[in-house]
Amino acid sequence: LWPWRLLTLAVPDLFGNPAHGNYWGYGNYWEDAVYIGLLPLLLAAKAGAGLRRKNPWRAATAFWSLVIGCSLLLALGRNTPVFSWLFDHVPTFDWFQAPARWLALTTVAAAALTGLGAQAWQQMRSDRRWGALGVVLGLAATLGGLAAPRVVPAIPSTFGPATARYGLMLAATGGLVLARPRGSSHKGRLHWQAAVAGLVFLDLAAFGWGLVPSVDRALYAGRSHTSTALAADLAAERIFWPARDHPEPGYDLKFSHYFRFDTFGGRDLNFWWSLRETLLPNLGMLDGMASANNFDPLLVSWYTDVARAADDAPGLLRAMGVTHLVTATAEADVHVTAIPDPLGRAWVVPTARVLPPDKILPTLTAPSFDPTVEVLLEHPTSSIQHPVSSIQHPVSSIRYRITLHDTPNHVTIHAVLDQPGYLVVADTWYPGWQASVDGEPVPLLRANHAFRAVYLHTGEHTVEMVYRPLSVIAGAAVSLASLAGLAVGLVWARRLGKRT
Repeated sequence: LWPWRLLTLAVPDLFGNPAHGNYWGYGNYWEDAVYIGLLPLLLAAKAGAGLRRKNPWRAATAFWSLVIGCSLLLALGRNTPVFSWLFDHVPTFDWFQAPARWLALTTVAAAALTGLGAQAWQQMRSDRRWGALGVVLGLAATLGGLAAPRVVPAIPSTFGPATARYGLMLAATGGLVLARPRGSSHKGRLHWQAAVAGLVFLDLAAFGWGLVPSVDRALYAGRSHTSTALAADLAAERIFWPARDHPEPGYDLKFSHYFRFDTFGGRDLNFWWSLRETLLPNLGMLDGMASANNFDPLLVSWYTDVARAADDAPGLLRAMGVTHLVTATAEADVHVTAIPDPLGRAWVVPTARVLPPDKILPTLTAPSFDPTVEVLLEHPTSSIQHPVSSIQHPVSSIRYRITLHDTPNHVTIHAVLDQPGYLVVADTWYPGWQASVDGEPVPLLRANHAFRAVYLHTGEHTVEMVYRPLSVIAGAAVSLASLAGLAVGLVWARRLGKRT
């Protein structure tokens, strides 16, 4: 969180807004945004100020105030030494790599304090002076914001309109405080409460309306020309976008051309269709095109190791099941290059080599490694007599035929081999995946650092790989036990009630 963005708790568009195409603050707008409305903010502040006095909500106020303080401190990230120290010394804290997202807790806590502040407001008897002060300061801020661009032309162009908007909301809030009914008229209180709710709604709607950009739904219809051309190539199974020393594939193209921080862009369908043509990670799903990349904050580390290594070791792409390389210029001119002699998603090798875990990736990226000859295993399985090689280039060859069908959690492979070998599948190995050959459970080996393999004897086989993690089974068992306990408790309570 950029420290100056704390000012936007009260003045949300002080540094511009991408919906208006004029955002110039640090980082992206939406991740650091924590505006809950001016009136709710003042009510939350009112609740926090009540900590000095005894009241029924003092403990709750202290708790939510502490949550706000801690979450804001963590959201500031490297701007304070706290987050950096926790990141380096507290286990699992290094999973939190976007400090500004702690603002989600700030928003929840501020909303809770707003409710407590509203309770305290109802009990106030003398709030007219605060209302009058709000009106005066609000009108002054409005006039100052309108005059600022003419009086001080050197200031950023967003300061004046944002200050004027803040002034209007502050004056309107002060007016509502002055208009709060003091009598016992129920109808008057209802009208006033509706006005308060309406002001908060208008405030938040004006702030957030443009933050939900839209595009012509035709963008999601049809198929891109790039994927159509790939589909015409029978060898096309999986594409790959190289990262090229950037945090993620297509980083410059994505954030300099399409997803800019200063603006959301227009609704021009041709512009956004050119984005679909690039097949940047995840876009291929719209065309049913498999990709070896993934735009996701949660990636399996061993697969990420392989994907990053592929930028410096192009030969590794074959072991990843990649058939085509996709790149694009800064103007979104797309280039597709076929990988020589692709292996596809699954293939068979005659032998395996067992290496220590830290030696597998360097061996995999070495120019001398041939994924069609051997597979690198981390753990041998003693229940099967694996042909394990200690030499780098086994001389045996193998002929095979493979057909593959799958759903997200189930892969079925029919394989015919003329001699024993390892079926290598370039899908990510992960705990919870289970394998069977001809209906019999077999070990699912972690192959080539990140992928899967099973050992097959000579002949025809049906291999199934199913994702069935024990955590899901255990969770289902706990849920069923809880439901059963709840049902028993309800029956017991009902019978006890009849007796009494």
